[in-house]
Amino acid sequence: MRYLGKRLLLDLREKAVLFSGPRQVGKTYLAKELAGADGVYLNSDVRTDAKIINSIA
Repeated sequence: MRYLGKRLLLDLREKAVLFSGPRQVGKTYLAKELAGADGVYLNSDVRTDAKIINSIA
């Protein structure tokens, strides 16, 4: 896992975490890796996911 992995896992215990940045840097890979088999991955570019994200915010 990347160097931020441990820190992000600690943050995820208490809050939602948003990944943003340029294309092709590994955001999706890292998010899915941290989520694991039981986690939830939401993409704000997908309309149904965006509705879920907006309902939480």
